[in-house]
Amino acid sequence: MAASWELYRAQESLAELARERGISLVLFHGRGGTVGRGGGSPVFRALTALPPKTVGGRIKITEQGEVISQKFGLLPLAERSLEVMLTGTVLAAFRDFRKNLEQAELESFLSSMEELAETSRVAFRRMIHEDPALFSLFLSSTPVRELTHVHFGSRPAYRERGAGTMAGIRAIPWNFGWTQIRLMASAWVGAGTALERALSRPNGLELLRSMAAKWPFFDDLLDKLEMVLAKADLEIARLYVRQLGGDTRVMADLEAEFNRTLESLHKIRGRDLIAGHRFLQGSLSLRNPYVDPLNLLQVSLLKKKRALAEGHEDLRHIDSALGTTLNGIAQGMRNTG
Repeated sequence: MAASWELYRAQESLAELARERGISLVLFHGRGGTVGRGGGSPVFRALTALPPKTVGGRIKITEQGEVISQKFGLLPLAERSLEVMLTGTVLAAFRDFRKNLEQAELESFLSSMEELAETSRVAFRRMIHEDPALFSLFLSSTPVRELTHVHFGSRPAYRERGAGTMAGIRAIPWNFGWTQIRLMASAWVGAGTALERALSRPNGLELLRSMAAKWPFFDDLLDKLEMVLAKADLEIARLYVRQLGGDTRVMADLEAEFNRTLESLHKIRGRDLIAGHRFLQGSLSLRNPYVDPLNLLQVSLLKKKRALAEGHEDLRHIDSALGTTLNGIAQGMRNTG
């Protein structure tokens, strides 16, 4: 939540500076395939959620390699994908949600978003950075160490400085690990605490509902949170933690934050999770029966691997099988990192 808002403000500041200096600015949006790194929205909605006056009829977008076949593998799909991008870019260049708001209402939206971002940032850092137990759970209960057995990412899992610590881990393995165990924690940690606090304020619910109805950025932010919560599966995540020796106290804290996020979204939307997303509902119902067994197989393989001595002759075969489960789950979840 805090990262999304900082990106929004940075784009506004760059666009304003470019206009002042007479510079033609084209922002390069790396959409990727994971919400935790800023992507994940359908391209049309993502374009309309960009800050007003930051799209001047031109835009540059990169798509993650794993989704290219899904969007451009067939000629009709490629034509449709390009059509949606073109239409969204043109509309984003001319739309400005601020025209329909009084100045006082706009200021209340911005100040509320500032508070949400700061609250979520503090909560995120307290849980992720200030408590080393969470990173220990991440290493023990996710297959992040097995990332070398798949072809995701062009960089090593850790930066040279801070290698083996939270400070040194790169974005791709960080999101990859949480996605593999179906928890998606990198996207929603901090958001639940922030939304719950905002809802507790006088007229908080009315304000957040108004922001969702009138501000495309905030509506898109809530939609992305809904999507990752719908893809998460606490029962499967608990299985990884329980079977692989993770800290159950940390898992309980994560579950509490997950539920805060879920309950807050229910209140703001006034409906069940992803009730308005018929395509995602259908996709999950078709996908999960294939992904669930891969998770069970992966847990079993990870337990077997960790029980073997270094250099054991079976490790090569187990790593090969683990690589298959990693690829399968990543393709099924479509938020790989």
